[in-house]
Amino acid sequence: MKNHLSLVLVFSLLFFQVGAFAETAGFNGEITTLDPISGSFQIAKGDTAEEKEKGVNLIVLKDTVYNGIGSLGELRVGDEVAVEAQINDKTKLWEARSVNLVKVKIRDTAL
Repeated sequence: MKNHLSLVLVFSLLFFQVGAFAETAGFNGEITTLDPISGSFQIAKGDTAEEKEKGVNLIVLKDTVYNGIGSLGELRVGDEVAVEAQINDKTKLWEARSVNLVKVKIRDTAL
C-alpha cells in the first residue's frame, strides 16, 4: 500500500510540474523592426516578403543575456540574431532569454 501511494504521489508531482513550464523556442533570423525604448523587436521567419511580414515579435527583460552586443540598443534592422525565448503564459508575449548577434548588416558609412 505504501508503494502504491508513493507512486501516485510521484506521478502527481510530475504531472503538475510539466504544466508549470512555459513554452520555450529558439528563433534565428533578420531583425525587421526594432524599438529599444519599448524593449521590443521582430525577427523575420523566412526569406520572402510575406514570411518576413509574419515575423516573430519579442520583448527583452532586465535579465536578458546578450552575446556579441551589450544591449538591444546596439542592434539595427537587418542584423541577424539567434534568440532563445519563452512565452509568458499571462501576456502571451515571447520574452527573449538570450539574444546572440550572428551577423551585422553592412551599414552605409557615407555622410
